Amino acid sequence: MKAFFDLFLARRCIGCGIANVDVCVHCQRELVPIVRRDLPGIGQCRAAGAYDGWLRAALLRYKSGDASVVAGLRNVLSSVMDVRSEE
Repeated sequence: MKAFFDLFLARRCIGCGIANVDVCVHCQRELVPIVRRDLPGIGQCRAAGAYDGWLRAALLRYKSGDASVVAGLRNVLSSVMDVRSEE
């Protein structure tokens, strides 16, 4: 029964589709985080990467109601916030 569920509900990288991960190492390495410090009234603003490629596609899927990308997006955003907060 587990094999049946894994076939249909398995985690897949939101970038390339590789199995058993939310976002694979290769796709995470493609991201170039953006940090802006000169925004009036906001101070500092961060983005996981440019709004293109697999990140754009994943965000559009999420905005269209596809909940399957939520875990991957959460991991990408939290890694950017955690790692980049030391800069």
